[in-house]
Amino acid sequence: MRFRGICVFVVGIEYEKIKLLTIGVFVLILVSEFSNKSKLEILIKSANQGDVEAQYNLGLMYENGQGVLQDYKEAIKWYKKSAEQGDKHAQSNLGRMYRYGWGVSRDYKETVRWYRLAAEQGLAKA
Repeated sequence: MRFRGICVFVVGIEYEKIKLLTIGVFVLILVSEFSNKSKLEILIKSANQGDVEAQYNLGLMYENGQGVLQDYKEAIKWYKKSAEQGDKHAQSNLGRMYRYGWGVSRDYKETVRWYRLAAEQGLAKA
């Protein structure tokens, strides 16, 4: 009987640890989401003010669904804004979007156009 009592107690402790860990993870996720939302708002504000790097980063986030829901059309929008200001990485990524038809109709002329612009700036992968 003592053994059962100890087992029940140990199971009870393990259960409580799991419960506490679960609550801890939940709290961390809420804090993380709040933090990411604030960062996203700042990034969008900077991008809307013409910040090339912010525009490129928003394109990446929307293309990959990092911190936002994946949205290829939104990725195209931000890549294009950055690419038109001369960002070679945005130009290359925009070329890839046209190449595979992600968020746009597949268009090889646009693919070549954006890859060429990136390559002219020394981006080897383009």
